[in-house]
Amino acid sequence: MLKNIGIIGAGQMGCGIAHVSAAAGYRVHIYDLSQDRIESGLATINGNLARLVTNGKMTEEERKSTLSLITGSSDVNDLAPPISSSRPPPRMKRSSARSIRRSVRS
Repeated sequence: MLKNIGIIGAGQMGCGIAHVSAAAGYRVHIYDLSQDRIESGLATINGNLARLVTNGKMTEEERKSTLSLITGSSDVNDLAPPISSSRPPPRMKRSSARSIRRSVRS
């Protein structure tokens, strides 16, 4: 069963997905190229949740619980848990890795 969600990009869409996913009880990890973008995204999520508390649509405890499920990192390796296996993990084709890096930079 899916319990963890990794999101690439701490922009408006990525943070919206993180907000909704964490509110539904999933653990969410946001990746972006810079720590500043991550902190800005987390501040946006916190502001949106605080507005829900002010409007009476969420309790303060629910806001804190939702925020506790969201983490962020500028290290793409933090998106996946370590693989505990006797076999090495599969290698990604270089062309796929380049295309992912290009899309993340955009």
